Amino acid sequence: MHILIIEDEEETRREMTDFLENSLHRVTAFTEFEHIIPQIFAIRPDIILLDLNLPGRFGFDICTEIRKSSDVPIIYVTGCTDSMDEVTAFLKGGDDYITKPFHPSLLLAHINAVLKRTQRGKEELKMECGGVELDLARGCIRHGGESRELTKNELKILSWRPFPCVPFCLPP
Repeated sequence: MHILIIEDEEETRREMTDFLENSLHRVTAFTEFEHIIPQIFAIRPDIILLDLNLPGRFGFDICTEIRKSSDVPIIYVTGCTDSMDEVTAFLKGGDDYITKPFHPSLLLAHINAVLKRTQRGKEELKMECGGVELDLARGCIRHGGESRELTKNELKILSWRPFPCVPFCLPP
């Protein structure tokens, strides 16, 4: 799954990028925000994490422009805690709203919930080969009615993209 981060605070952007990449997601993070809309459409992300207050731009305006021609899920990730900002975020087309500071696992839970609701990224949350299914969202592998939970490293190894069809073996 490809996640786009639109965040001006370098430390927050780096922390989100590192966490999401360690959670097996492909991440693009923008650092320039002036001509952002064509760039968004060029990379075609599966979901967007959007800050409200950006240099020279406001997240609401970016969301409005995206919504003119795309239904890509958008989660606002912002330090704005005013309830009117949250209401406006949903009225402008946002799918979710998270206030900073947040725990990284909460961000991942929000991303998974939005993707389930919007039905995007489903094909990338599961991989299948030779009757064996790798469920990336649940971190498990299934074959012949059996299911086994995987460690983080096992999940990373089995979901490595250059070899999408890896022979799987389930431990007894």
